[in-house]
Amino acid sequence: MNIAAISATASYPIQAAAQKRTAVQGAATQASSVLPPLQLPSKAALTQESANFADNFNAQLQQAGIQVPPEVVLTSDVQGHIRVANNHPDSAKIEQIFNDNPSLQQSFAKISSWSSIQRAADHYPQFANDYASQQGNPAAINALVTSEVVRNQAPFFMAITGQGSETFFGTSPVTQA
Repeated sequence: MNIAAISATASYPIQAAAQKRTAVQGAATQASSVLPPLQLPSKAALTQESANFADNFNAQLQQAGIQVPPEVVLTSDVQGHIRVANNHPDSAKIEQIFNDNPSLQQSFAKISSWSSIQRAADHYPQFANDYASQQGNPAAINALVTSEVVRNQAPFFMAITGQGSETFFGTSPVTQA
């Protein structure tokens, strides 16, 4: 076998890998071009999305014969399942509504994520000022960053009443399975 043949044989796997990587990158670029742009949802859009969700959810509750009041407080667990966080007498039926209606569950997840993003964005100027004021104090910066991480991991809740909804954040992670 001559050097040219050895060189061609040895470089084939490298060339094949390079061609495969180029094809994968092209597919990834093509797939990413169909994704919507990332942007901070406006407070008005969040308010409208929450109102639409509350209306749709209240209609689902009426259809299932579930009474409000008492209010229904919703959250999601670590697997993304919507859970009733208060002691509503129809908790199991309410959770089943979400299991049977993926679009309703996705709408709740959208509101939860938008609310979390908005909350973090609203708090960012205060965090940035506090961070800047602690330059030269690594222990204080570490405590500040740790506090901000914990704050941003607070669970999202939505209380549904017959008249609409109210959102809020808890202080400890939801551990329901």
